[in-house]
Amino acid sequence: AGEPAYDFDTLMKNLVYMKELKQLKLENVAYSLEQVQSLREAYPAVEITATVEVFGQEYDMETAELDLSEMTGEDVAEVAEQLKKLPNLTYVNLNPENGIGTLSPENVKMLMEAVPEVTFDFTFDFYGHQLSTADEEVHIKNTKIGDEGEQNIRNALDLLKNCKRFVLEYCQISNETMAKLRDDYRGRTKIVWRVSYGNGTTMTDAEVIRAVYDLVDDNCHDLVYCENVRYVDFGHNEWLDACDFVAGMKDLEVIIISGAPIKSLEPFANCKKLRILEAAFCEYLTDATPLAQCESLEWVNISYSHITDLSPLDGLNLKRLTNMYYPKSRVPQEEQ
Repeated sequence: AGEPAYDFDTLMKNLVYMKELKQLKLENVAYSLEQVQSLREAYPAVEITATVEVFGQEYDMETAELDLSEMTGEDVAEVAEQLKKLPNLTYVNLNPENGIGTLSPENVKMLMEAVPEVTFDFTFDFYGHQLSTADEEVHIKNTKIGDEGEQNIRNALDLLKNCKRFVLEYCQISNETMAKLRDDYRGRTKIVWRVSYGNGTTMTDAEVIRAVYDLVDDNCHDLVYCENVRYVDFGHNEWLDACDFVAGMKDLEVIIISGAPIKSLEPFANCKKLRILEAAFCEYLTDATPLAQCESLEWVNISYSHITDLSPLDGLNLKRLTNMYYPKSRVPQEEQ
């Protein structure tokens, strides 16, 4: 019984008249699995099977895995529609035994969009690197991609749905482009790259960074992309006038920035997880107001700064405050 001759309602209503019917095969059916199940429940004495034709082959409607490794790009649109009729489908192999397929990433993306709950096993070339849709981590290094390759990166990421961490290191891509990719795929795939600071470099998902003596205003800006950093030692940077990069460090818990001539704590207002701040000998600091936003702050050292009003700290659950000054503190003992 094919779809053109028997719509579901007609079949459900009239099977009752076929008293001797024992078996019913629905070939290349367009019914849903729920409809087929309702037929089985209504006519338990009849053995009802349903098949769907995919790439010239008939498959039981309850099929969970398929091998479509010989499929070509010309078949994709039709196959995508047929796959929608297989509600139990979970896995499709698209890799031929010889490892050379004819499908493009765009072809596979179309299939994925048609049945997003299905896993497609597909290997493809990405700037000379063999990537697989099964990959959980990808690390590509010293490969020229550039900003002009952004769409190719997106096409690859759209296929790599199982990838938890995608690293592009020294691939000549701007920080701005990488940051945009990170934001767009946030929550599914962590996008990571390498940035420079002072006399060193770090991956953007590093949790610990130490840069003493070598940070100045024109070599620290890229640290703003290190949003996963938790522990930082930037002490003794005597030419560091600003720390705007701290605003991007939303996971920051501990920072030493003592001895730097920074003039504002404003970037720290974004650091809701900050617990320990060592900012001794930061003599140009005059205002502690931004620290009121650091709701997790417990230990603060602002000795030898020019901060005289501690009222912004009143709402914090501080465990330790150090505010020494020679020969006498600028803040009355009572206020401390």
